[in-house]
Amino acid sequence: MKKIGILICMISVFMLTGCSNENLVNDFFDNKKNDDIEVLWDVMDTYDAFIKDQYETYAKTSYGNESIEISDSYLPVTFNNIINKSDLLNYELTDNRSYIEGSLSYTYLEMSNHKNFVNDHCQNIKEGIQCDGDNSDEYFTYYVNDNQVYILYGQVINAYLTYRYEMHFYINENGKKVFDFIVISMSSDLYLPANNVYRSIVVEDEGETYYTCWNFDDEEGNVGLEYTYHDFQEGSWLSVNVNRFEMYQINYFDPEKDIYYRSNIDSNVITFLDLEVYDDHILLAKMNPLKGYYKLNMMPISGWDKIVEIDDQDYPKNYELFVEGSSINDSMIVHLESRTGEYIYYEYRVIREEVPNDILDLSRFGLSSPYTLQFYLDEVAYFTATYPSLLEDANMNESFDNILLHFKEILNIS
Repeated sequence: MKKIGILICMISVFMLTGCSNENLVNDFFDNKKNDDIEVLWDVMDTYDAFIKDQYETYAKTSYGNESIEISDSYLPVTFNNIINKSDLLNYELTDNRSYIEGSLSYTYLEMSNHKNFVNDHCQNIKEGIQCDGDNSDEYFTYYVNDNQVYILYGQVINAYLTYRYEMHFYINENGKKVFDFIVISMSSDLYLPANNVYRSIVVEDEGETYYTCWNFDDEEGNVGLEYTYHDFQEGSWLSVNVNRFEMYQINYFDPEKDIYYRSNIDSNVITFLDLEVYDDHILLAKMNPLKGYYKLNMMPISGWDKIVEIDDQDYPKNYELFVEGSSINDSMIVHLESRTGEYIYYEYRVIREEVPNDILDLSRFGLSSPYTLQFYLDEVAYFTATYPSLLEDANMNESFDNILLHFKEILNIS
């Protein structure tokens, strides 16, 4: 009887312990120990630093929204109405990569207000037990075990917009930190619907993948899907957007060619928006001569030596370009950029006309540029042959309904 009594006591203790740990159960990791909120913040600090580092290393230009003057390497310079080519001391600091479109995962650091919410509403919070705010859309639940974290958080933005966050931080089988981040935005505004789902998965020093589903509950089927992958090691960037009418927008940076292609595709008919040619982080040319647009970085172009201001326009200022100290017969008007870099550029824009080839190759001005009409046509042909494989890489080469089912699975949309 004594042994039976001891056994019953042990079973009772086990059952009580099991019941007390039910709140620690989650979908991602075994969790058998209650950890207080300070343990969570300690682990989160490590991951927050990781997310910021990945963003600043791979997913932003050198200055973001700031001027190049913030660079430690910046050399102070004052430009007068006459600027010699040799005066542009900070040209190599230029970073105007338009295809670096930021990082969805980094927005977690800017958008989420979870720490302040916990401090304001959850002084006695326990792991695995939801803490509620002033209404049902405000809540916070956390799970932490060693280097793994899982968080559910509801945030009220304003009277009609709420965000629901799901965050999973962990180290994968290759020893790389991973941040898996889902955001659901819900709007009650009839005129500004914003029921969208976003998911970002960033893997340390490897890349970031994100998926977007706009208007996921639109009964009329006005749903949009976007897949983006940024390969940190190769430097490639691929973004594919598709709607229910199977109209695509494909943006792709090819690191081997240093060219960024932007296009729309409808029923396998490609409409090229433009292409951008780079030398590492510096834009050399942006062009769609068939649509009347051409922008050229003049710094790599040899033969000119100075520019002279010709009017009082504020921005961009207009300058006349001089070749070997002399004005060109067919005057060439250029501009100075001093924010995202320090360089001189030429821009030609005309409506419903093509850019003349002697503008593209600069022969009209007695100079030479490699970005001719033939160069452009060759790149269009290359991308036209390439884009089907890009759709396949993105798993976006099926019917819209199949793609939507795939996205619903990835984004946990029922």
